[in-house]
Amino acid sequence: MAALIGLVFLLLLCFHTFLSVFLTHSPNLEEIQRTDEAIEQACRHPDLDHNNPLILKHIVDMGKLECKREEDWIEIRNGKVAINYIIVKRHGEIKCTLTFLKRVDDFTSVKGKVIEMSSSTGPVLLRGDFFHVKCESKDGLKWKNIMAGVNRNETAVERANSHKPPPDAMKLNVLMFGLDSMSRLHYMRKLPKTYKYLTEVLKASVLKGYNIVGDGTPQALIPMLTGNTEPELPETRKRMSNANYVNIYPFAWKNFTDNGYVTAYAEDVPFTGVFTYRLKGFNELPTDHYMRSFYIEVDKVLKEHPKLCLGNTPRHKVSKNPPFQIISNCDSKVFDGTVITL
Repeated sequence: MAALIGLVFLLLLCFHTFLSVFLTHSPNLEEIQRTDEAIEQACRHPDLDHNNPLILKHIVDMGKLECKREEDWIEIRNGKVAINYIIVKRHGEIKCTLTFLKRVDDFTSVKGKVIEMSSSTGPVLLRGDFFHVKCESKDGLKWKNIMAGVNRNETAVERANSHKPPPDAMKLNVLMFGLDSMSRLHYMRKLPKTYKYLTEVLKASVLKGYNIVGDGTPQALIPMLTGNTEPELPETRKRMSNANYVNIYPFAWKNFTDNGYVTAYAEDVPFTGVFTYRLKGFNELPTDHYMRSFYIEVDKVLKEHPKLCLGNTPRHKVSKNPPFQIISNCDSKVFDGTVITL
């Protein structure tokens, strides 16, 4: 009898344990357990007011960014380079020389194809993603700049179209914009319209519990893009004799490549590049479109341009435009990672 009572007690205990686990993880209780603040979360984050007067008195309004230059003489549209018709009306016929850049490695580029064009001959096709341009007008004025567009990469598009994602895949374009050195609360202060659109129109999830895994931009991006911290990955530090190129990392864009995506990656400050400042960088192109060579050339001429501008274009717009050009130029889905340093 004692053994039977013991067995019944054990069965009741097991059933109670099963019921507790089932109720805890049951998808039917998902809405009950989903709260703005996780009750079971070990680390409780304070609910801070982004408009607290104690903080606001230290925030300076820099005003609207105005590049204060004549419109760019060259425009890039739908994979083509065209001369701005407004400039032609103002200065007469325009003749330009485009010198495309060819990447050697993460630190060196060489001159590639050179194309002559004029306002009388019309637009020309892009022959690369970035190029130097020099123009002269009929009335003797000169203009030069370095520009970035998106040359349709037929090899990448064909590869993407041959690698179909699983039938149950969501098949969405994936755009990652990183604003370096900007906290979530400061984002809410300085980009209120964007924040409102994300949260109220797109119903975006705000990861209030997310935090950097270490100190510095690499410790933010490497875990985000690989699922690992730097010490967990193969050695890539320049100063180490056994350093590998960063291509060895299991980047997320590799998974997207295998599932029919065209990929891109860009950082707008090459001197402190996430994968090149301390690490060895990429020996081969990490993605189908890779902007490092462009920004190295931009760095050389920034003193010739208004602060935070490249020609008549704010530099953050220079960084923002290529991802959308890729989407419009490709028949395939796109994965893009862009980091803007503020």
